[in-house]
Amino acid sequence: MRIRKAEAGDISAWMQILHLVEQYFPGLCPEEYEKELEESIGREEALVAEEKGILGMAAFSLSRGEIEFLAVHPAARRRGVAGELLKHILAGFPEGRKITVETYREGDPLGTAARALYQAMGFSPGPLTENFGYPCQRWEYEKKRPLPRE
Repeated sequence: MRIRKAEAGDISAWMQILHLVEQYFPGLCPEEYEKELEESIGREEALVAEEKGILGMAAFSLSRGEIEFLAVHPAARRRGVAGELLKHILAGFPEGRKITVETYREGDPLGTAARALYQAMGFSPGPLTENFGYPCQRWEYEKKRPLPRE
């Protein structure tokens, strides 16, 4: 599996996968999202994981310190794709930067995998929020300087 910056030529495959996972993103309007995706790609703030096609994708904002979108093709789940995308995103942020992501609240089965991933990667649960009227929760991560090697 290779992680790379997304390109304009990836938009069609990205949107096909988005339609497969749309239920996990309440309030998301695919037509509006495609415009946002084009902007993210233009800012070099979008990644894809590929192996004989796109397995997963992520968009983020360096200026806002946010992970805006992270999804994996249903056929590629449980293979570490989301974790690899997340590692690459976090590596691009400077030390000391607080990074946030919003996902479903505790007890919502749609967010079980996402919450487990963020917790395993060192994120902490933050304030409860709402997105498009749907109950969510912000998760927070502070990028710390790596420990010195001995």
